[in-house]
Amino acid sequence: MRALCLAVAVATFVGLSGCGSDKNAVMPDVTGKKLDVAESAIKDAGFEDEVKVDGGGVFGVVEESNWEVCDQSPVAGEAVSAAPRLTVDRSCDADAEPSKTSEPSKTSEPSETPSETLEPDASESSEPDAEQVLTADNSEDFAALLAVSDPCDETIAPFVAKYGGRTIEFDGAIAAMANHGDYDTRYDFLVYPGNKGPEATVGPAFKFEDENVFDLNLTGEKTSYVGEGDRFRFVAQVVKYNPNQCLLFLAPVSTTVR
Repeated sequence: MRALCLAVAVATFVGLSGCGSDKNAVMPDVTGKKLDVAESAIKDAGFEDEVKVDGGGVFGVVEESNWEVCDQSPVAGEAVSAAPRLTVDRSCDADAEPSKTSEPSKTSEPSETPSETLEPDASESSEPDAEQVLTADNSEDFAALLAVSDPCDETIAPFVAKYGGRTIEFDGAIAAMANHGDYDTRYDFLVYPGNKGPEATVGPAFKFEDENVFDLNLTGEKTSYVGEGDRFRFVAQVVKYNPNQCLLFLAPVSTTVR
């Protein structure tokens, strides 16, 4: 569930075991298991408090079932005296070459060629590709993208490979925002399609990275401050997709208050 991970998205929390923890709990072997399965196993072992999770990108874990436990502390069989710590990644396969987020042509390469997975939209107008803004009404591909149920859906990378550099327009809401590095006025924005913000259940996880509020080019009643849950009509350029973080990066063009 997307909403479950948004607390991790904006801050690193400390979850030391409290009075409700069973001091005699023994750490199970959860390395290699999906995060949701691992947390359930730790709870079944008798530890009821928060489990620390490292990894998952800037906004933390978006879908627990999509992240794999690569390391655990304490090791299996040891008594749990404090909050267990789990390190997660999209895959723990040491032989798999990690994706390079700085090279969109590599990170967004799908398992199949884009032409095999995405045919040209029959609904697109005759307007030149470089000028047409993609919406759910004029692009079947973009409409399908907004309807995916998993932000790690395998169709997202082919979409970015085909439409990288194009401009899209959609209704959405800010699901989370966090300061970028040590800057007080620059942020990373997590945006979900639709009106539900942190409660959204469909669509990819869009990200505006290292942007000032004014970089959003706001128009409407509120033009100097934005917050989690605020709803907008976004116009943005498709930049790249990071499959390890399941984030689709955008560059803001204009943002209209709804």
